[in-house]
Amino acid sequence: MPELMAMWCQVTDIQTAALAEVKTPKPHYHVMSCKPSPEQITYMDKLGERAEAVAKRKVKPEIDNMLKITGDGAKACMHTKLVSPNASEWINNKLLACAWNVWQIWTITAIAKGTQAIFCDRNTPKKDRWNSYCYIRDTLVMLGIPADQIAFIHDYDTDTKKAKLFEAINEGSIRIVFGSTSKLGTGVNMQSKLIALHHIDCPWRPSDLEQREGRGVRQGNEWSDVFIFRYVTEGRDNQAGFDSFLWQAIENKQRMISQVMSGDRTHRTIEDIDETVLNAAQMKAIASGDPLIMERATLEAELQGLGMQLQAYNDRQFRDKSKIQYLTDMVNTNYTAQIQRIQADLATVSQANLKQFISDRGVMLDKAVLIDHHITEQVQRLKESYRLTQVQIGQFAGLNVFLSRFGSEVNGYIGISINSGYEFNAECQQPYSSLLHVVRNAIAVKLTTAQENLERDRQELPILQNRVSQPFEQAHEYEQKLSRFGFLKEMFDAIVHESPVDDSESDNGLDAEELEESREIFWERDSSTAPLEPPSTAIVEALRQRQFDDWVSGDADNWLELIAQIVGDLDLPVSGDRFLQPQVFKPLSEFMILEGGGKQLVIPQKNVNEEREQLNLF
Repeated sequence: MPELMAMWCQVTDIQTAALAEVKTPKPHYHVMSCKPSPEQITYMDKLGERAEAVAKRKVKPEIDNMLKITGDGAKACMHTKLVSPNASEWINNKLLACAWNVWQIWTITAIAKGTQAIFCDRNTPKKDRWNSYCYIRDTLVMLGIPADQIAFIHDYDTDTKKAKLFEAINEGSIRIVFGSTSKLGTGVNMQSKLIALHHIDCPWRPSDLEQREGRGVRQGNEWSDVFIFRYVTEGRDNQAGFDSFLWQAIENKQRMISQVMSGDRTHRTIEDIDETVLNAAQMKAIASGDPLIMERATLEAELQGLGMQLQAYNDRQFRDKSKIQYLTDMVNTNYTAQIQRIQADLATVSQANLKQFISDRGVMLDKAVLIDHHITEQVQRLKESYRLTQVQIGQFAGLNVFLSRFGSEVNGYIGISINSGYEFNAECQQPYSSLLHVVRNAIAVKLTTAQENLERDRQELPILQNRVSQPFEQAHEYEQKLSRFGFLKEMFDAIVHESPVDDSESDNGLDAEELEESREIFWERDSSTAPLEPPSTAIVEALRQRQFDDWVSGDADNWLELIAQIVGDLDLPVSGDRFLQPQVFKPLSEFMILEGGGKQLVIPQKNVNEEREQLNLF
């Protein structure tokens, strides 16, 4: 990569938002980690078996392959209804996690008409079967969000309709919009009031992630902060799951691309940036809840930091060794010769007199007025010259006298050559008869400077030599972790290469958006045929009584309070009950689950005399 970047930078001028210091909202990233259902764990086991069959070539590529397995795993992490029509509901699924977050943010930002975008590529809305879009929308409506404030980008099929939709979002009349990367990504301007972005699934490529988040983290957003949520379903026994592995792969690629675009040459290699497809070894590790996945991710992050420290150490070693060689030559040879030459020049000039000035024509100038006239004439001639930038005008005290022009300024030098000469002001108001005194002082100053530099470099040499002899402090730690990471990488990568699905024909003649839509169709072709239905009343009621601490897993930053604070700082006028506080109810631990005839979530009455709210289903 360093060699490639050196060639790349010769012909390109890279400008990114960070390099250009473009003012954009501050992004806050939050990972919402959700527990898997027993059905999801069972399904992951089946995916592991399928991956093993693919690896051993027990199945034809057109029947099953790692691309299909990757798609099925991603869909199962959203909801098992996407792969099994008869799957039961699960309170901890990430679709409900998203719905709860959207509902809370919608409530808090009502006074400012804060808007939100929900991205999902692998399960777009369908009228005739269950899908994540409608499931989240119905949940939001049952929680109290007006349906006319929610929109699917897929319902706007012309440029005119899309323009009106984006205008409504920027005005805040539509506050929640669902879409895929291809339809709601590149070129969409809906940032005016966008305070939150939700990633239901991991996008295919780093560019997709950048386009998604670029809808909010961009100029023109009225908010000072943007909150970005990534929803992941955990693996077995709290280990990293399928989602985590996909996000890790995308982030690694994005990090390397960012380093390339910023000129960072830390990495020597870069991975393929095309769609992320897991291999069989990775899939089997996820299905089994293998803790080695998390170990690999941790090691990779630690090696990134150690690698940067090692690179900085090596760079400093190179600079120090180069400087040691330079200073050694200067101290042992160059300074000595330079000081001897200056001392000889000083001795020569000290014995000189005005009669020793000889013009460039060989004429002896023994009077001050003649010297003044000659030098003034040469200065003026050099100023008027269009070709010469430096010229020798004579000799003084056995040394050559030069004039050098830079722009409209002319400087004088006296010495063996112009490069080793002593500079004097060739355009001074004093008569040039004082040249002898000026040159003596210039030589004396240069002699003092050379002697001081010699002493300084003599003192710096042992310091540099001692620093170069010091090894990299974290060398042992780095080698151990690098060896362990290499072992884990070989283990995960040890799989027979399988033939990918050939979709080249479907790409021919398609523009960018059509190509993205064709990918969406591919992910949808084997989706579940479960009927379209909203979540149960019990599930929605459980969400209404959910507390912040119960829902958030491993998120130390209370983003809910931060958003409320940001809204409060806007100092907007409050009319009636328009400014709403986040909902806080009883924790889920107070609920009961009854067995028999399927699991049923029982919601306790908050008050026996309280009239319960009636929830209307779609």
